[in-house]
Amino acid sequence: MNFTPNQRQTRFDILVVGDVSTNEMQQVRSFLNSTAEDQKVSCQPDLPYRSRYHDPDLIIVCQNWPDEFSVRDVRNSLATFPLSRWVCCYGVWCESDGRNRDIWLHSVRVAARTCFDRLAHEVAVITRKSPPLPLTASRDEVFAYDHTATMIRQHARNRIAIVSPDREFRNWLCDLLSEAGQEVVDFPSSDISPELIIWDTDPVDDDRFPERITEAKRQYPQAEGIALMHMPHVQDAVRLKNAGIRSVICKLGCEQQLIEALQSVP
Repeated sequence: MNFTPNQRQTRFDILVVGDVSTNEMQQVRSFLNSTAEDQKVSCQPDLPYRSRYHDPDLIIVCQNWPDEFSVRDVRNSLATFPLSRWVCCYGVWCESDGRNRDIWLHSVRVAARTCFDRLAHEVAVITRKSPPLPLTASRDEVFAYDHTATMIRQHARNRIAIVSPDREFRNWLCDLLSEAGQEVVDFPSSDISPELIIWDTDPVDDDRFPERITEAKRQYPQAEGIALMHMPHVQDAVRLKNAGIRSVICKLGCEQQLIEALQSVP
């Protein structure tokens, strides 16, 4: 990234490594469709070994299984492109790699199911809107980096209902949405129709959720539905979307995606 500190880069190069077409990489594709549509995006199956022209600004690695990329290849590539922003989006079969492997640095690895916010954060780094996370960052620094998003005050005030058996989590959501200028309403309510319903769908194996969501959709047909859960795997997202949910968001670090959900409410 060759620009002076007071410049803001608006166009940048993205290199996607690995298979981005799998179900696990849905958020990577969503990021590319929404954020990178005006950028130069290149794809290749293997890690880059040398720079033919110049360093990509952002390198997104799609890791679908453990040991898909060797230690040697990873370290050679990191050394070859030290100025690029790196994000390794790993699938569910790779979730234990952080404990029993050291192929990727902690600062680079992020779960594919929650990678959208990290990728958006890296765009903010490239465009000089946010400081970067060092490659040598500790686990604590990585956690702080991934969870510094704050709710922005929306121009439109939406009526939002929260359905959660967890009182503390519901109170936290109420405070968060109130700070964003939103109106939290009771659910169900005979007087006020919500424009957005946020569902806390943990535990995920509770078969009552699809039925409750479908019933709420009949009662409030204009209301959008968003589901929050701890580990939203693909099959869970499909089941909830079939019941009428528009999007499924991971609870951990959900602020940024809630911002985007509020911005897209009709």
